[in-house]
Amino acid sequence: MFTYMSCNLENITFQEEEVDWGKFVPYDIVELAAEASIKRLVRQGSWAGSLMDSENITISNETLNRKECNDELQWDFVPDGLLVWKAWKSFVNTR
Repeated sequence: MFTYMSCNLENITFQEEEVDWGKFVPYDIVELAAEASIKRLVRQGSWAGSLMDSENITISNETLNRKECNDELQWDFVPDGLLVWKAWKSFVNTR
């Protein structure tokens, strides 16, 4: 079951201790940014997930390192959030 809601984003207040910034971001951008974050964690040797998680990532190292690359590809996600996201994607793909 999914619930959709609409709201005025100007009226949202983020908890300062928890959220650095916030805005609406299309899912395809979030997906690319999350995959880029996983790829960086794998390169650093600090990815807690399966190395298989990074095998299907289509973002090249050259793209990640380009200075003109979108800011979104430089976002670093919380590793445990990435693990939950990968588990959710796996669940969705098996349905």
